[in-house]
Amino acid sequence: MRSLYLVLFCLCAAAVPVSATLYHPYRLNNPMPAVMDRPTPQVDSLSYYSDQETSAGLWDMEIELGYFGQDGNKNSHAFNSRTALSYQYGRSRSFGEVRLYTAQSDGERSGQRSQLKLQSDYLLLPQSNSYLFGNVDFLEDKFGSYFYNVTAAIGLGFRVIDRDTLKLELEIGPGFRHQEPNLDELSDSDLILPETVDEAIGKGTARLQWDSSANVSITGLLTGVAGDSNQTLEGELSITSNITDSIAVKFSQSLRYQSRVPDGLESRDTTTSFNLLFRL
Repeated sequence: MRSLYLVLFCLCAAAVPVSATLYHPYRLNNPMPAVMDRPTPQVDSLSYYSDQETSAGLWDMEIELGYFGQDGNKNSHAFNSRTALSYQYGRSRSFGEVRLYTAQSDGERSGQRSQLKLQSDYLLLPQSNSYLFGNVDFLEDKFGSYFYNVTAAIGLGFRVIDRDTLKLELEIGPGFRHQEPNLDELSDSDLILPETVDEAIGKGTARLQWDSSANVSITGLLTGVAGDSNQTLEGELSITSNITDSIAVKFSQSLRYQSRVPDGLESRDTTTSFNLLFRL
């Protein structure tokens, strides 16, 4: 199933024409500074990878809101939100993202998750395709296997493909992971790893974006983390359709896989969301 997900992701990215207006954790439609004699491009939704170094910083912000409600024989409600902020100055770029998710079924809370992502990059040379990166990812999931899951990594990034309609960046490097088991939701006997985990990891990330039309966009993100205690793989596929220059609708499908989970739990979690996106 995981292999099928990756194959479908690649086929979708190769087959569907998209635009240059979709946000992704790292906006690929305007790459990091490379060619210094091009005019400065117009900055749109989190497109802080300009084609030339800037004398003033460029800020961009996005907010997403999504809600699901069902009343009648079964009462269920779910809310998710995302706030993203990016900044570019010279050959450096930074990104921050906060995601919140809550769910309630028949008057009882069935899901509560929050996530914070931070990353900074620095282009090695003005016309280089390589850059240094450092990132931190903090996840708090009160209904998951691990109540806290924190990773930090540093390494090298590469612009493998940099065309007008196709962008691909790959990152790899070492890091560190801290995990605390969710003892509030699961008994001690059910946990495969009842102790706190502190270990060295290897982390890799791939970001892909294909642009060609004015109103519809598609991007993908794939992140893998490998350590002695567990291996995880996260993938996200997003499609956005613009309503105006500052408002869009966004559909996202995400998958998270863990090689080891408590007995009786699935190793794979999937999330589907349909949100309104606001660009500020």
